[in-house]
Amino acid sequence: MLDEGLLEYQQKCALCHELVHAYYGDDGCFISTKAEIRARKVTALRLISLEDYKALEKIYSNMDYLIACELEVTLEILQDYKRYYLENLFCKSTCYKHV
Repeated sequence: MLDEGLLEYQQKCALCHELVHAYYGDDGCFISTKAEIRARKVTALRLISLEDYKALEKIYSNMDYLIACELEVTLEILQDYKRYYLENLFCKSTCYKHV
């Protein structure tokens, strides 16, 4: 059950996060760090499209709060997106050079 005190965009983010846990069969009482990281990553990548993020980054530069507001996600989810998106870019640019 979602906290009715949350705003709609916060409920959307929380629900998506919990659905990821459910999809992977994570035990709610004993969620591992690995499962939590996976849930945060998948949630961020599902709620934020690359095209939308790039467009808003051009407009708002590094003003994460404004970007999060425009995307209707929490600041935490935006920060997770940036972390995983940048991690993915770094891996693509360096990991495959050695193959």
